[in-house]
Amino acid sequence: MLTVFAFLVLVLLAVLAAYVFIKLAFWPRNAARERGHPQADAINVLSWCGLLLTGGIGWVVALTWAYMKPLKTDPADVPGLMDRLRALETEIQTLKGADA
Repeated sequence: MLTVFAFLVLVLLAVLAAYVFIKLAFWPRNAARERGHPQADAINVLSWCGLLLTGGIGWVVALTWAYMKPLKTDPADVPGLMDRLRALETEIQTLKGADA
């Protein structure tokens, strides 16, 4: 009877370990999707590969990436950036004219 109980406890621990592993693997993906991250699918792949292949290092990178605010790639999306860029270009042209 004790052997059967020990076997059931071992099976329960294996199921619990698999559950925790899967929850950890999906954590970065879920965080990225909740935050509307545009690279959520890439974060999911890195999370799984990180847990399975790199001993958890890639998973930490995926979790960090999921919580980072993505950079805007289009300068027109950033308010005031184009105005500041034009002002700097004008200043550069003024300095180039002063050197000549």
